[in-house]
Amino acid sequence: MYTVTPVGGAPGGEAFLITTPEKTALVDSGFAFSAPQTAANIERALGRRPLDMILLTHTHYDHASGSVCVKERWPGAEIVAGTYAARVFKRPGARETIRKMNRAAAAERGISWDDPAMPEKLRVDREVREGDVIDMGSVKFTVFETPGHTKCSICFYSEEERLLLSNETLGILVPEKDIVYPSFLVSYVDSIASLRKVMTHPVEHILFPHVGLLEGQVIRGFFPQALFWFEKTKDAVCGAYLTGARGDDLIAVMERMFYDENALLLYPRAAFLLNASYMVPMLIRECLGIEGFDLPHEVRE
Repeated sequence: MYTVTPVGGAPGGEAFLITTPEKTALVDSGFAFSAPQTAANIERALGRRPLDMILLTHTHYDHASGSVCVKERWPGAEIVAGTYAARVFKRPGARETIRKMNRAAAAERGISWDDPAMPEKLRVDREVREGDVIDMGSVKFTVFETPGHTKCSICFYSEEERLLLSNETLGILVPEKDIVYPSFLVSYVDSIASLRKVMTHPVEHILFPHVGLLEGQVIRGFFPQALFWFEKTKDAVCGAYLTGARGDDLIAVMERMFYDENALLLYPRAAFLLNASYMVPMLIRECLGIEGFDLPHEVRE
């Protein structure tokens, strides 16, 4: 028995509180700039209960940076993430990117924010690997390593509940449009392998990042649908390259496919363009075998 409550402090920086009779856990922690609101939402949902764990699916700023504020509010909460995530948090460049992306996301919402000390406080209390178990009493989650969106991406799966706490490696289902947004930033091949690994397990409930808990008929075809959209994206980008598209024209292929008012709720524009600037050359290098291909620096900005 479990409940899932959205507690994110700002759209695009969603976080979800999962509770069982015995334990409580925050799944991802949203932005740093909206973390005080996230903490207030958690406190309201918890009442007198403590927060036991913060489960991070990966290290991106919109998923992990709010953990600093939440940890300060609940010092006893154990931050759980993959071993690779712990290494990422120690990199000065990664920490600075987390700060800059928070600042940009805040500015898009008309908020002036900066906290140079925040990235230095990012931490992992418990490093987990494939097959490790997260014990929430009556519900237990097994860790699946699912690289593709990032190298550090992990999912949490409860066989008894047939519940998957997903991440963006597996894509984001948008039921209203009947599409799955792909987000294979570091590897298309790894994303396909991660998706195929997870889909061998019975799943009836999926907690999607940025969307929430979906279940029943709406997710029964999710895995084949995700495979379809992954392959469609690969074919569109690689096909455009082979017919002469370069630079911004390649980014425009993904914008036409995916970026609309629905995507804006999931990703600030700066984040979408940054993601696309990594996905496009990765697809061309990995799927067409064109070594050394990259986008001009100004496209990445």
